[in-house]
Amino acid sequence: MAHSFGDAKSFEILCEELPKIAESVRPTFALLFELYMVQNVIKNANWYLTNAVMSIEAMKNLDAHMHVLIKMIQPMNQQIVRSFGIPEHLVTAPAAQDFQAFNDGPNNGETFRAKL
Repeated sequence: MAHSFGDAKSFEILCEELPKIAESVRPTFALLFELYMVQNVIKNANWYLTNAVMSIEAMKNLDAHMHVLIKMIQPMNQQIVRSFGIPEHLVTAPAAQDFQAFNDGPNNGETFRAKL
């Protein structure tokens, strides 16, 4: 119940705040917001179907719509990540940057030179 309340409150606040977001980024926020809400409905599909709020066909259409939204957002993914201002060295896993150098030293909790 708490999650449902949180989801409803998030939806309410985002609906109120979306018009206040800068026009230059509003379309991106709108897509991310829509994807978030669609995923919440899909996540709670059992409730929506059991209570006859949505039909199976509508749920299938919603799943297809989610994939469309993901394809629309995908070209913006790097720009979205950069907008958070996270330093590049923190965005990717250390092993992805230089796996040989990563494996040449201690890895903060990773198994070092594990013997199989």
